[in-house]
Amino acid sequence: MSVLGLILVLLVVPIIVSADPITFHSNKLEIQGAHIVSEGAYFRFLMVNHYDAPIYVTVNDGDPIYIPTNGSANYNVVAPQISVPYEKVTYTFKEYYQTLQPSQLMEAVDFPVTVVAYNFIDFLVLTNVITAIGLFAVVIAFIIWHRRLFSGKVKLNRT
Repeated sequence: MSVLGLILVLLVVPIIVSADPITFHSNKLEIQGAHIVSEGAYFRFLMVNHYDAPIYVTVNDGDPIYIPTNGSANYNVVAPQISVPYEKVTYTFKEYYQTLQPSQLMEAVDFPVTVVAYNFIDFLVLTNVITAIGLFAVVIAFIIWHRRLFSGKVKLNRT
């Protein structure tokens, strides 16, 4: 019974999403940001420079952002509108030394973000609530049948 209760709780509880940093072995640029956002939502990337020199960063080949040594910078984003329930969008961060010449490119880092439609969460919650109600009804019916079977009110026809 406790296992079923746990399943019901997990179906009804909303999913909690947290931002975690993306870093690589040779890369000393730390990028933090949301991995799941709603379409049209405002969110932000935090870029932290762990190199020994200042760098420039472009996001999807946009305007360069200056990040000093051991400094940080924010990049604000509006999630795109989508026509499907969810879509994976990749933001590419390109790191440059102090000059912005193509030959000075240090590394490119891809940061995937899943954009969900505004009504996707409502659909998911509704589906989970309907499933939870159905499971609850099945469990109650099973408990009633089990009690009636062992109380002697219902007899199984064993031939």
